[in-house]
Amino acid sequence: MGLRNSLKDSIKHVHSEVEDIQIMKDYSSGRISSSNYETLLHKMHELWSESSPQIDRLPGQFQQFLVNYLESIGSDCKLQPRPAKSKKTYNEFSFFYILLGSAMGASIIIKRYEGASLPHEHLVHLSKQARPLWATFLKKLDAESSGSASDEIIRESLNLFNDLKFKIQSCEVVVEA
Repeated sequence: MGLRNSLKDSIKHVHSEVEDIQIMKDYSSGRISSSNYETLLHKMHELWSESSPQIDRLPGQFQQFLVNYLESIGSDCKLQPRPAKSKKTYNEFSFFYILLGSAMGASIIIKRYEGASLPHEHLVHLSKQARPLWATFLKKLDAESSGSASDEIIRESLNLFNDLKFKIQSCEVVVEA
């Protein structure tokens, strides 16, 4: 089994847990209140701005993708994102596996927001801008398939996904009648 499959298997459980959080169900379905949407986007912005890939082997376009993604989330949420207090560094392959991997979901979710009044530029960005990077990412990932490098990538991918889950769970959901 290759590293890509090992990564997919290692995060499967936490990925399902994230999908089962009510605010994520609402977000994914396109049926989320504007206040919960803003809260969720703020938390997503917090996570990605407080996290940093340790760029060693991936081209600079990956860092630019992150910068543009953060800008798109910031423009989509009315809450003013606060500057990151401190950065938590992740293996670059772990970081971008989770972020770029979100493009598949974004491509599906974006269809549910067509005609909606909620801004969703971050979904457009993920859906369209991640795809061109995916092939380059996979080639570089395949070159990292040695035992210790694989273990680190898997461990940090799981850590980042758990951090994402924690951020989402910390959203204060407003129940609207």
